[in-house]
Amino acid sequence: MTTIARELTKKEQVALMERSKSLGIKAESNEEKLTALIDQLRAAPSFEEEEIEETAYRYGLFFGELLRTAFEWHWLFLEIEDQSGYAIVSKENGYALLVMPYFTEILAGSREPGSLKALYQLMPSIEGEKNAFRLL
Repeated sequence: MTTIARELTKKEQVALMERSKSLGIKAESNEEKLTALIDQLRAAPSFEEEEIEETAYRYGLFFGELLRTAFEWHWLFLEIEDQSGYAIVSKENGYALLVMPYFTEILAGSREPGSLKALYQLMPSIEGEKNAFRLL
């Protein structure tokens, strides 16, 4: 299994930050933001196939920013197995979450939005093998 990881450019970082803010969630704490995100996902209408990718990125980037600020994770662009995209990655690169596929599953109804809370609560306890890039 080959993994290719690269740091984001400043331009990419700024673009990700801007897109993550586009949901309009104004809560103060990370826990309040997470609750608002889950509520918004549960209330989300059905999306046309061509809308799902962009919407999944916006939700995923917002969630990734929560992980970055709460747990000191960082953004990378990953190519791993047959997937690639922006990923939020643990401190030692032990774990990675490719945001678009994860949130596509939520928007398509094959993953419950409430699973985000369990995933978020798991984050402080996972470390993983350095540079293993295990996908969540």
